[in-house]
Amino acid sequence: MQVTIDLTGFLAIWGAVLSTVAIVWDVYKWRTAGPNLQMRLMTGMESYNIPEYEGMTLIVAVVTNRGDRPTTITHLGIAYYGAWWKAMLRKRASANAFIAIPSTTQRVPFELKPGVEWSGMIEQNKELEAWALGGWLYVTVYHSHDRKPMRHRVVLEAPKPE
Repeated sequence: MQVTIDLTGFLAIWGAVLSTVAIVWDVYKWRTAGPNLQMRLMTGMESYNIPEYEGMTLIVAVVTNRGDRPTTITHLGIAYYGAWWKAMLRKRASANAFIAIPSTTQRVPFELKPGVEWSGMIEQNKELEAWALGGWLYVTVYHSHDRKPMRHRVVLEAPKPE
């Protein structure tokens, strides 16, 4: 049995392969389009030259848009979970808080364009430190492209005995 492919058959196979690759590429572009937000937290920060935060210890949330489209940061908050199963399985917080003015220079709602960072600040008080050390404390950022917030766990080092 001998298989022969003429020019027409070869071009048909070549066209089918190219169109399949093009469709796969378009699906990939569609799935990865839009804002791609990443958040990092810095705890135990002190401010200088910012009068409203002078003398405070802060938790600073920095959100970066690494996607190809803008989104709008709408809210900054915190969520406390007393037990791991509430945090991981039920996603039902024991306490929630809303930060009214997380930044005086980048007020919410804030349009976060591609390649831009937004910073929000939360006062790191004794209650939040107890929540972070005794349970699961998360900083939550709400934005216009998702109904669920981005959340990042606050991790503090336990105080060292003197």
